Amino acid sequence: MPRRSSACGKCGSNGRAPVPGGEFLLHPRKLAATIARLQTVTDSYPLYSHSDLALIGLGDAYAAEARYVQGLKQINPKAKQELMKAYDDQAADAYSRVVTHYSMAAHVEDARERPDRAQSHCA
Repeated sequence: MPRRSSACGKCGSNGRAPVPGGEFLLHPRKLAATIARLQTVTDSYPLYSHSDLALIGLGDAYAAEARYVQGLKQINPKAKQELMKAYDDQAADAYSRVVTHYSMAAHVEDARERPDRAQSHCA
């Protein structure tokens, strides 16, 4: 049986931003490392050929962090809301940077759609 390709039809990417130092993972225990790595790449190398994917990955990591915080039971509800808002704001900022700075990138439509999905859990 032939294997299905997970490559993007727009650019051929496998859906993971190829960042220096390896691939990123959206595992709850690795979100801080993912965020740090992608933040460094996007801030230090704005002309990197996959900046759009790195920013989308950064937004996805912040959104995943917000979902993780939402599931925590032992945290004060007010603090939980503040943390979720902060992470959602960071995710929206990363997605909007794709739209404003890389408007001709292959994944700009993905970035336009994501802020709605990222903040849907706060409603």
